[in-house]
Amino acid sequence: MARMLQDETTDFDKIDNKEIIRKAQRLFILERAKAWMEIKSLESEFKTNMVTIATIQSRNDELKSAITKRLDWIQNEAERIDNLMYENNLGEFSDGNPVESSSNSLHKHIVMPRYFKERRRKLNMSMQDVTDKTKISKATISRIERGGDAFFKTVMQLNKFYSDNGA
Repeated sequence: MARMLQDETTDFDKIDNKEIIRKAQRLFILERAKAWMEIKSLESEFKTNMVTIATIQSRNDELKSAITKRLDWIQNEAERIDNLMYENNLGEFSDGNPVESSSNSLHKHIVMPRYFKERRRKLNMSMQDVTDKTKISKATISRIERGGDAFFKTVMQLNKFYSDNGA
């Protein structure tokens, strides 16, 4: 039995510590290499995701711009149609119902003509003075004051001018 113990001790002594250290170092190097490769893979995935995000943001900006342009176009078309409607004596009057051009609708006024003339006189302004300040022609101002046809936008512009100046 003593011999057995001595043999086991001898086998244990035969193990080389340098060999163990070398194996541990190799394992450490392998694990480090695996971790480095994992980091590089994650970096690559991150870069790909950033490019994708930048592409999406760029497309989003393009879509916003296109939508804004389209909305501007729609608004301009709506104004153009409104002007055409009032030019042709079509539109909504005080009861909110569309009225087609007829002998009756020609005598209906969207605004009270005398009211505009009174407001201009209250400001002690001539038609030329109003024209200079608003860029609305004297003929158009006269037409509005007499109850003739005028663009709704122009009538509203004149109304706003008088309101802003206290008339």
